[in-house]
Amino acid sequence: MNQNLQRVFIFLDVDGVLNTENQWKRPYTLNDACITAFAEYIHSLPTSNIRIILTSSWKNGFDAAGNHTPQIRELVDKLAVHGLTITSKTENISDDRAAEINDYIRKHHLEQYPCIIIDDDPDIFRTKPLNNCKTLWINAKTGFTTVKKPDQLQKIFLTVLEKIKPR
Repeated sequence: MNQNLQRVFIFLDVDGVLNTENQWKRPYTLNDACITAFAEYIHSLPTSNIRIILTSSWKNGFDAAGNHTPQIRELVDKLAVHGLTITSKTENISDDRAAEINDYIRKHHLEQYPCIIIDDDPDIFRTKPLNNCKTLWINAKTGFTTVKKPDQLQKIFLTVLEKIKPR
């Protein structure tokens, strides 16, 4: 991985991404295969300067000081096994996930950084994400396990980089 490539922000949903639709019967369930596939994708990006931001309803249990609810503690621990860390969360300002992501980007002045949104539900995106974002849609029935081939994922990443290149 190129350590010098700029920071990349991953806006992460959990349900339908790190678990599958049939697991929703039991709240706050995680799927190890989905987490492993997600981690492999993150580690395939040409940078290690990754910031994971929670956008999911799970974010309500995330605390910047580390005083997480049990389900977030489990998520944090499972990601840590793969060398990944959740760094922040979006705020609950709307029922429009794109608006919350856009708000986070603007408040933290991230317009110059590539952002990848990973989610399973386009219906909760009522506005368009900012131009420095590319969305990777996941099928909730399978979660991240059958997302795309690595070369397709790299293409998504390169598309995001192209969008924010100085003109």
